[in-house]
Amino acid sequence: MNPSELSLSGRGLPRYVPTPRTSSRRFICGAVAAVVLCALISYLSYAVNGVPPDSVQATMLKAVGIKAPRVVSRRELAGGTSAPTISAAPTITASPSGIVTSVPTQIPASTLTEAAKIGSVSAAQTFLNAGTDVNSQDEDGTTPLVAAAWHGHLEMVKFLISRGADVEWADKSGFTPLHVAAKQGYEKVLEKLLSKDPDVNIKNHKRESPLHIAAHFQQLETAEVLLKQRYIKVNAHNEHGRTPLDMCKDTIKGESLKKLLRKYGGKTAEEEETEDEN
Repeated sequence: MNPSELSLSGRGLPRYVPTPRTSSRRFICGAVAAVVLCALISYLSYAVNGVPPDSVQATMLKAVGIKAPRVVSRRELAGGTSAPTISAAPTITASPSGIVTSVPTQIPASTLTEAAKIGSVSAAQTFLNAGTDVNSQDEDGTTPLVAAAWHGHLEMVKFLISRGADVEWADKSGFTPLHVAAKQGYEKVLEKLLSKDPDVNIKNHKRESPLHIAAHFQQLETAEVLLKQRYIKVNAHNEHGRTPLDMCKDTIKGESLKKLLRKYGGKTAEEEETEDEN
């Protein structure tokens, strides 16, 4: 205790008298504790339900002068008036004066595709239950399944497929979830997609198969997954007449891919032409 906070009582004994500085410290400690507790509640609620406890947060945050995020009801979502937001835990930042100035951050999910990008199955379920088409496309033609595959969200991929997502639905570039998973190197995602028995040789607008893409981006793992498929065309040609082996680069990974492709009968376009001439 600071000596300046002591005074004499009527009996001559020391008496504690809070100073403005002490009161300010108490307020700051109380505010920080409230925000930390709120963050814990938000995290636990989001982990279990995917939606923060709005009423509890609002009460606690109001006490420290912070406006809590508003959670949109399912009725409003179904009516098209708004979209759900997924609240993350609040961040705590102190200003020079020592007063907490941070607010809870929010990850918006205004469409089903955005929910798929961040891997929020609960948000995706909300959209689908409200009537959103599982194969809906954004301005680039990206479907939720393409977005989930691009970011490697295996659980989201499983969920969307269980709700009827089309594994062969392509974006405006002709990229299907198979192309995307092959490019990004997500072999588990690719295996799940292939379990629905799609066309493993499906091509994009440049007539590239998923194997072309895996070879070009040096993804050894996804290339091997594709090569193990029964109907894979290891020497398929793209719009320039190049095979997956032609797409391999002269790098360490590229050389490993070349060996893998040749193991499954891979050839370059030039080698095929030479064989045809003979």
